[in-house]
Amino acid sequence: MNAPSLNGEEAGLMQQTASRQAFVYPMSLVRGVCILGVILIHVANGSTQFGQSVPLAHMLIFVNCLSRFAVPIFIILSGFYLSLNPKNEQAAPFYRRTLKFLLIPYVSYSILYSMFEFHKTSNAIIIIRDLLIANSHLWFIVLILQLYIIHPVLRRWYRARRHSGIIVICAFLIQITWNLAFSILFRAPDLLRSGTPIIARYGAICFISNIGYFLGGYYLLEHAEEAVRLFRNRAFVGAGAFCWFLAATVFAALWGIPISQGPGISATLRTYLAQALLTPLLSIAALVTIFSFFQNYRFGKTITYRLLNSLGLYSYGIYCLHVLFLWFVSWIIRRGLMLGNDSPFYFLLIFPLATLLSLMAARTLSRVPLGRYLT
Repeated sequence: MNAPSLNGEEAGLMQQTASRQAFVYPMSLVRGVCILGVILIHVANGSTQFGQSVPLAHMLIFVNCLSRFAVPIFIILSGFYLSLNPKNEQAAPFYRRTLKFLLIPYVSYSILYSMFEFHKTSNAIIIIRDLLIANSHLWFIVLILQLYIIHPVLRRWYRARRHSGIIVICAFLIQITWNLAFSILFRAPDLLRSGTPIIARYGAICFISNIGYFLGGYYLLEHAEEAVRLFRNRAFVGAGAFCWFLAATVFAALWGIPISQGPGISATLRTYLAQALLTPLLSIAALVTIFSFFQNYRFGKTITYRLLNSLGLYSYGIYCLHVLFLWFVSWIIRRGLMLGNDSPFYFLLIFPLATLLSLMAARTLSRVPLGRYLT
């Protein structure tokens, strides 16, 4: 007896589901690569230190720029993942389910990191200041929190529009204009650097500064079938990889090197344009390259697969914790091995050690009572 055949609508729905799953299944691996990129950015920030050879400093700047895809891809994945479940468009239940997992770690880690500075200055205002303007790398949580808050309304509005491609292009133009305007007006080329004007700081962590990536996640879900076909095209993927490395090279030359030489050199329209225009190009090219690799290559249950999968599963906790372990490992390397950041071995040691310790800490913390709120 023959099985009943599927009609066109059912077959199309199955194809759509399969295409979306092609992005869902490797998502933890992609997150693992992204958290490695975040740690690399902070490790490579040592390129601004004195005493390094020019080749080492320039290599670190290139690595820093090459890894700038990490946060944008995290945001694209957030838009994609939140759009999978229509229940996330119901604001009140969505907020009850999700916001506590953003607010609790933000407050907890912000106070933790502020205590280090408080220990030096004994100024309690530091704790309040850091909560208001996002301490150190925790700005990302404030940004994601805003995107979660607007998601129910934004997603319903987006779904009701006919020309989604034009909407996403406009969102990227708004994002680029916003970031460029704040860079020029407040002369803060690295808007997340401590000591920059407070208004510029808020401009950098406002959801508008990354709205193109978030809507890009909506668009990726909506056009998953076309994306899967493109990601299986070797010429397209090769072009994506080429654009990623080319954009990183140009980014390093126009933005990274001037930034490393001081605000006086970096405060030019050229560096601002490089940051605003090249980061989206680099990030989208990296997204194509990384996703296509995991969709078309089968790892099996290798050590690499398990490591990337664990890094992806605990990426949020690692993001919050890794700066603490970068400080700790740096202190050990400097005191125990007498290596400074003028040596390439310093960077070859600090990156894997801080990564593994952060992963171990996040996994351990997730198993203690209430630890899930911190990882």
